[in-house]
Amino acid sequence: MGTLRGFAILVCLLGLHTQAQAQGCAGAANAMLRADLHFGRAISSDDWAYYLANELSPRFPARFVVNANALGERGNVVSIVIGNDAASRARLSALLASYKTRFHRSAGVVLTRMPCVPF
Repeated sequence: MGTLRGFAILVCLLGLHTQAQAQGCAGAANAMLRADLHFGRAISSDDWAYYLANELSPRFPARFVVNANALGERGNVVSIVIGNDAASRARLSALLASYKTRFHRSAGVVLTRMPCVPF
């Protein structure tokens, strides 16, 4: 089941490339990939802090927001805005894989969209 979920996430991420090409943004805005990663509370606060400092921050410096307890006591949501290019999608996939490897569980729900942003 985990492999199927990972495959589905990868297909969604790769499919956004075509969607971005079709989407036109006005003015200086660019179509970017926004990924909202919903993490459950199955890990300790220390493990979560380690993951943010050593896995998330190095891959996406200054490009993410952590909404602590956004899911109530059940978890956190991390929002990342990145370019819709192969390298950025690969970093996102590596981030999800590192969570699965380190904590032996999937990241949970991953929602993606293509907003127009002014950077």
